[in-house]
Amino acid sequence: MQESIHARVARRGGTFTDEAGAVAIITAVTLTVLLLVSAVVIDLASLRADRISSKSVADLAATAAAVEYDPVARGSARAACLEAVDFVRANLGDQAFTPVVSCESQFPDVASTDVCDTASWNPARTASYVGGDFELEITIPVFDNDPLMGSQASLADYDDAFDGDPCDRVGVRVTRDRGFTLAQVGGFAGAQTTQGSVARWRVDGSEDVFASLIVLQRNGCNTLRTSGQGRVNVTDGPFRTDPVTGEEIPTPGTITVDTLAASCNPTATGSNAPVINVSGNDISFVRASGNILMEGLRQSNPQPQLYQVARVTSGFLAPQPRSGELITRQPIDHRYNCLPDYASSSGQRWSPFYSAGSYVPQSIENCTANLLLKPDSPAAPPPSPPPPYIKLLVDAYQVDFGASDIPAIGEAQEGDPYGDWLVYPRDVPDGDCKAGSGIFGPNHQKFDDRSGRHWYIDCDASGNDTFSPKDITFQDVETVVSRNWIDVNGDAFGVIGTEERGAILYLQGLDNTGNGKNQNRGIERGSQSTIRFDNTFVYSHNGWIDIIGGSGASDGAAVRWNASSRSIRSTCPSDDDDTGFNGVPTAGCFAPLALWSNSRFEHGMGGNAALDVRGILFTPNADPFNLSGQAPQTLTGAQFFSNRFEVSGQAAIELSPDDEFNDPIQLGGQALIR
Repeated sequence: MQESIHARVARRGGTFTDEAGAVAIITAVTLTVLLLVSAVVIDLASLRADRISSKSVADLAATAAAVEYDPVARGSARAACLEAVDFVRANLGDQAFTPVVSCESQFPDVASTDVCDTASWNPARTASYVGGDFELEITIPVFDNDPLMGSQASLADYDDAFDGDPCDRVGVRVTRDRGFTLAQVGGFAGAQTTQGSVARWRVDGSEDVFASLIVLQRNGCNTLRTSGQGRVNVTDGPFRTDPVTGEEIPTPGTITVDTLAASCNPTATGSNAPVINVSGNDISFVRASGNILMEGLRQSNPQPQLYQVARVTSGFLAPQPRSGELITRQPIDHRYNCLPDYASSSGQRWSPFYSAGSYVPQSIENCTANLLLKPDSPAAPPPSPPPPYIKLLVDAYQVDFGASDIPAIGEAQEGDPYGDWLVYPRDVPDGDCKAGSGIFGPNHQKFDDRSGRHWYIDCDASGNDTFSPKDITFQDVETVVSRNWIDVNGDAFGVIGTEERGAILYLQGLDNTGNGKNQNRGIERGSQSTIRFDNTFVYSHNGWIDIIGGSGASDGAAVRWNASSRSIRSTCPSDDDDTGFNGVPTAGCFAPLALWSNSRFEHGMGGNAALDVRGILFTPNADPFNLSGQAPQTLTGAQFFSNRFEVSGQAAIELSPDDEFNDPIQLGGQALIR
């Protein structure tokens, strides 16, 4: 028989104590602690999930709000606020959020001139809503010392390019109260989590905008001016697909101004008038269907010397200008003349070119693979920059190219690089620099076995031999190079490129050696003349454009100047193509450029002439580009880059963006920054 535990203890001289109850107590306490810890862990896990979820909701709401706050899309603080509420509601199971302080009460409506600035909106305006366990706050502006911006010790710790200005930002806070379920056993009733996000509209490559008028002067007054009855109206362009909603919306008409005000006076009308100077009578105005964006407003806000507040109030300057990005001439330089060093490339000054007189050049950031992106852009850079097409064009047709390089008819040798070229008037029977007429090109007059696609106009710059065509058209051509300026006075001149490949008109200006303004003449139009450029890019080597005069066309516009559309870019060859690039770009490389001129002198169009202009007119040093006269002008698809821009007389200029004939400018977009 087995010995009991009691017998064994007694036999060994010991005593027995029963501890079974103590073990039960310890076990019970341990299990209770374990259950309590488990409850806390489970509820803490729920809090972590709340933080993740709330942060995601805040991110989405702030980004959506920034889209509505984008000035290019004609948004407003109220629209941004309401969009944030809608996004939070949708992402939290359609909670019935009710306002504590509503968006409508905190932020002005779209039509109001009460826009954000860090002086009048300080402290920041905050709308708040509650729904279920949630509280939502939307804040504009978001100042640097707002906890949403992090723990930076000073303004110097911020990246201005990335973070923008306080009025660029929209802040969203999502707070959730969570009642604990299991942890209540330990006396923990619940906890609260708050997550915040900040987004802004900024240049980040996410949205391209076709601004119709880009004024580049960095310092000075009267940068954009209307006088007399001069009017500038930039209207909506064709419909486009909204990148966020997918809806079809019109392309807004946009004006951008790079100028910083120095000593300008908002009430002056002379040389120290404000940057945007609507100085004409009560017919004169500057208006845009979208926005008027001024980089100067980002520097100091408010800065009333930038524009006349009274003209805003009276509606002659509308909408009220607001903060915009610095555009500069770089978007065009980088797309069509990408250089690793603009200051010293081939010993040439690209900004301005070697123009007479003094001029403070605009610096151009060296072009890299990131040429189309701002430094803070999250998008990947293109694999390589494009060739410097303008420089290659200048290298080919400026210094070492002339009539002597083109063999006479019957003398071309096999492989001659200019064996398919013709010289006017040398190779044309009865050709005359002052009285020539005719249509020249592949489908018209034939000369030997040459195609007629390439022409060199060999006329002097003096009064006796200036190229003054009576009625000359180079039709279905690819290249026309003129030794000097072209004077269209009472007659007709045209260059018409093929629909497939387009044409280049290159103005050398070789004999303009004086120090006066005449040295920079490129194309001049007199009264009763007609000019027709179709599918044509004009490069004027430091020459100015003076297309002013009376009407002269019986069948439409006196001046018809249409660049090649964007679709022709596919005809720009590369060195790897079978056609061969050989360093000489074709017209397709420049589409949709209509004009490139680095001249610092005044460029002009107008008079009584009706204009039909589409394409980019790039005159970054023009002081100013002037549209004048008595005729209203609908320049649908024209895009102006100019140092200064002026509309005078009775000229009424109506512009509208066109993605086929304009180059996109990265003005807008939204970015989550916190």
